[in-house]
Amino acid sequence: RVMLLRNEKPTGFTKAANRGFRASTADFVVILNSDTLVPRGCFERLRATLESVPGAGLVGPLSNAASYQSIPRQEPTLEEQLQGQTPVNHLPTHLTIESLNTLLQAHLPNRFLRVPSLHGFCMGIRRQVFNSVGFLDEEAFPEGYGEEDDFCVRAVNAGWSCVVALDTYVWHFKSGSYTSERRQRLVKRGREAFIQRHGALRRQNI
Repeated sequence: RVMLLRNEKPTGFTKAANRGFRASTADFVVILNSDTLVPRGCFERLRATLESVPGAGLVGPLSNAASYQSIPRQEPTLEEQLQGQTPVNHLPTHLTIESLNTLLQAHLPNRFLRVPSLHGFCMGIRRQVFNSVGFLDEEAFPEGYGEEDDFCVRAVNAGWSCVVALDTYVWHFKSGSYTSERRQRLVKRGREAFIQRHGALRRQNI
């Protein structure tokens, strides 16, 4: 039940993701970074949340390191600010990823938040959203960093909602693919491309 698509040469994150989207025929697909730990039942709960919210087209989980989907802290420390990094939370020693998910399922079953955009480290998408707005932009965001914001804005403009499933938590090791310096350059380039397309005000509100 698995199809492995391997590129002979690096094509950049966005093209690689789009290749997977195009190869799939499923009505619900998930983009998932390699630097993640996923609990049992994660994708089923993401899909259940998406299908329970009228008009929702994209869904993401809570995490330790996913911008405003992060818990418990969304504000970066001074050190994180100097590194150009968003908050990276640590898991309390008395919890595991599975036990935290069990707690969330017990206290926040089928609960969600509508948000203007989702972090692309783990994002579920209805096939109909691709039919509405196309795929990730390979030209403006070839190596990622901004492609999910652009995609979410295009989806919201087309009438879809983005939601966070509050009963699901995915661990994100964060920024394992690039050095801090290169990541900051990519973030800057992605931000500039986004602002050129959607405006600075839209950037402030995601």
